[in-house]
Amino acid sequence: MQEVVQRITGDTQVELYDPIWFSHGRFQHGVASALRKNRVILAGDAGHIPIPISGKGMNTGIQDAFNLGWKLAATLHEQVSSVVLNSYSIERQKIRQQLDTTQVAGFHWIMEPSKIQQHLVRKLGSVWLNLIAARFFKQRLSQLDIAYPDSVLSQDLLGKKGSCAGDRAPDAVVVAIPGQYTITLFKLIYEGLNWTLLLFDGAQGSEILEQLQTIATAIAKEFSTIRVWPVLIAPVLADPKHIPMLLDFDSFAHKAFGLENPALVLIRPDGHVAFRAAINDYQALQMYARQVFKMPPQNNYKSVSQAELTKIQS
Repeated sequence: MQEVVQRITGDTQVELYDPIWFSHGRFQHGVASALRKNRVILAGDAGHIPIPISGKGMNTGIQDAFNLGWKLAATLHEQVSSVVLNSYSIERQKIRQQLDTTQVAGFHWIMEPSKIQQHLVRKLGSVWLNLIAARFFKQRLSQLDIAYPDSVLSQDLLGKKGSCAGDRAPDAVVVAIPGQYTITLFKLIYEGLNWTLLLFDGAQGSEILEQLQTIATAIAKEFSTIRVWPVLIAPVLADPKHIPMLLDFDSFAHKAFGLENPALVLIRPDGHVAFRAAINDYQALQMYARQVFKMPPQNNYKSVSQAELTKIQS
């Protein structure tokens, strides 16, 4: 142990003495080949053996539960198709593999640093701890930067700018009407098993208001678990009392999502963006939703009429 300490510190004079407690162990690590098989689902430590460093095993288990809980509940309530529960293993397996790789690299960095690493720590110790390491620990160890861009539930038609499909949706303060009360987007997004559809007006206001209202009505008619909120920068000229809206006069929500033009953003119950598209791509949203949500029998199914679709696309 003394040789290890001397090698890491670079000080051949340092001595260890009077140990209170000593232990020796061999760490194993690994990830299950799959997190789901038929009716058996693995989560937390059942799905991986983490290296006991930085508490990431615990955080990963919490994220597993957060990812799985709403999918399992929605499936049991027959609200969604099988693609939703199937996505659990796909999404979390990749995150676990990334975690395992990161932990192994971090463990070797701490226990077996190269001469260059040791030199950097000695020369840039305070800078490293206060800036680089602090940012790493805040984002990676808390796992608040987790994203699922390759998930079967992620579809993006707006490119790579802003909060893309798979990313965790950002928060922002808006004003809800009717009622004129301040509320955060998180308060609306994290509401049981409901999905949230935000219709951003891109500051076009009354020019696009009727189109947004038509989309909101069509979605509410077809998908009962989607809560629709038009998000308006421009002042509302029409009477909005028959449909709830969010006023974004300071563009906080638009800026948080990185949007400048009218857009559709569908958010999952766990706060991750599922679908993004331009406001005129309503048909793409409709096709996506029909694949994800369990539809009623055909004879009871009410599709959007051609007249409504023309109105939406106008």
